Amino acid sequence: MDEPYFKMNQEPINPTEQQCKDAAVIGGGTEADGEAFYVHYGKQGFLWGNGNPMTNLRLAMVHWLKMQRERGPQATNESTTDRLKRIEQEKRV
Repeated sequence: MDEPYFKMNQEPINPTEQQCKDAAVIGGGTEADGEAFYVHYGKQGFLWGNGNPMTNLRLAMVHWLKMQRERGPQATNESTTDRLKRIEQEKRV
């Protein structure tokens, strides 16, 4: 994985899907979590909800994974299989 995405800096990140998958696995998640992160944040240019750019992929991924665990599957009412199917459909669009 490219080192710059894991260093503390003020430069906005623009990771690849594979870098997001790798970061998810390193952070204790799955590749599917990394793919979901990439699809969700890639659409908006890897910005936080307040509009600030993400500057550290590892910290962003750990936050994402924590929030997903806290919300649980009930929050989205969607199984992992359904989520992956939806992600694949969104990629085609």
